[in-house]
Formats: sequence, C-alpha cells, structure tokens
Amino acid sequence: MDATAFTPEYWHWIVLGVGLALLEIYLASFTVLWFGLGAVIVGFLLLVFPSAPFSIQLFTWLVASGGFAVLWFKYFKPQMVDKTKAGVARE
Repeated sequence: MDATAFTPEYWHWIVLGVGLALLEIYLASFTVLWFGLGAVIVGFLLLVFPSAPFSIQLFTWLVASGGFAVLWFKYFKPQMVDKTKAGVARE
C-alpha cells in the first residue's frame, strides 16, 4: 500500500470523533465537541457510502462541524444564560 494513497475508513472518523469529544472534558467551550460529532457523522456516512472520496468526506465534516457550531452559538447557548435574579442586589 502506497503511503500517499491513504483514505480513511469509517472507523478512523469515528475514533477521531470520540477522541475530540473526550478532549472536550478538558475544555469548557463545547467547540471541540461539535467537530467530534461532525467526524462521527462522517464515519456513519462512510458505512452507508464506503466509496466516498476523501474530498467529500472532508467537506461533509467541515459542513457538519460548522453547522453544529453555528447552531450551538446562535441558538442553544444564548438560551442557557441564567435569567434568575438570585444573588442580585435590588439597588
């Protein structure tokens, strides 16, 4: 096998995704989690379409990861802001 002809298998993407999700344990931003989830999605898509070229795999990973990150920062994170008045002075 030629080293320049490496194409990732489905399990490479799943391992990458799980590794990135585990890396999120040490980071508190949830950013790396979305890149991991995008990699897992590419891994499962490769199970269905095993002959997908690497360029399509990479594009799918970028679109999925970017989409998840945009959804997180635009819609879900703003709803998680603490809206209670606990601990706030009345002045």
